[in-house]
Amino acid sequence: MISLPFARRGRVERADPAEEPLFDAAFRRRLEQMAIRTRQTLAWRAVGEHRSPRQSPSREFVDYRTYSQGEDLRYLDWNTYARLGELVTRLGEVSTELTVHVLVDTSASMNWGDPNKLRYAKRLAAALGYLSLWHFDRLVVAPFDTRLGAGSFGPQRGRAAIGPLFDYLEWLPAAGGTDFARALADYARRQRSRGLLLLVSDLLTPEGDDPITALQPFLERGWDVVVFHVLDPEEVEPGYSGDFRLRDVEAEGGRGLRIMPDEQTLTAYRAAFDRWLGEIEGACATRRVGYLRVLTSWPFESLVLRFLLEGGLIGPRGDRHAGNRTAVRV
Repeated sequence: MISLPFARRGRVERADPAEEPLFDAAFRRRLEQMAIRTRQTLAWRAVGEHRSPRQSPSREFVDYRTYSQGEDLRYLDWNTYARLGELVTRLGEVSTELTVHVLVDTSASMNWGDPNKLRYAKRLAAALGYLSLWHFDRLVVAPFDTRLGAGSFGPQRGRAAIGPLFDYLEWLPAAGGTDFARALADYARRQRSRGLLLLVSDLLTPEGDDPITALQPFLERGWDVVVFHVLDPEEVEPGYSGDFRLRDVEAEGGRGLRIMPDEQTLTAYRAAFDRWLGEIEGACATRRVGYLRVLTSWPFESLVLRFLLEGGLIGPRGDRHAGNRTAVRV
């Protein structure tokens, strides 16, 4: 893998919890009409909104949800229909549980750009976590850089955990280098059962490291894996000019590299960057890893939801099974 790019001196920005909310109430209402989709055939559990391929003998009541076309009519709550004229399904009678794991890259390279890449990653994690908790799936959110962060969120389940999730993400800091192989192998070792892994990162690594290969411990155990590749527009199309110094924000004590880029230099950079993106996307396709590439300049509430739908990660509430996912890119 090619190690790209350097961060420009003076552009590092600190996450500020006083910034605008992760997303507004209108976007929440749009999310509530959607649900995360997975390729897995899920084992039956007592709670959750993901329909099981087997019938549950349980009569334990958890909650209601709106009936979706194609569901077994035997699990409708006919008393509610008689009173209100609404078709609802009793959760706990025919349901499964999905465990969603959101891993957020909090290395120093994420704390860069305008809009800030880490802030954008937090908004993605918040949206994915909101979908999970709203539909009573179990959720875990964990930060990583060269290793797993000291504190993670979860496992949590239920809508009461949405507020604590947002508070957790607001104060998540960024620092240090990146070691995908170490952090992901450590996380995989701690998991007793498979789940849905959602990795949010800029995928910038030391030269020679391959972030997609680092996902192999999950793939070997049958996990469903999706990568969200978060990029700043200047990383894709640099607009640098003049005499300035580049430095690697993840390398301590480095003096950096002084350059005066000309058109030839920028052309070589673009070619190397495109090649790097092609390698990542090809590696994901080979391993059947979902891949969604997003730029921080995209309006979050509109474009991101659209690309989640196009990529097949989310769908209408009654459609929980993911078929062949489509790579979504710039």
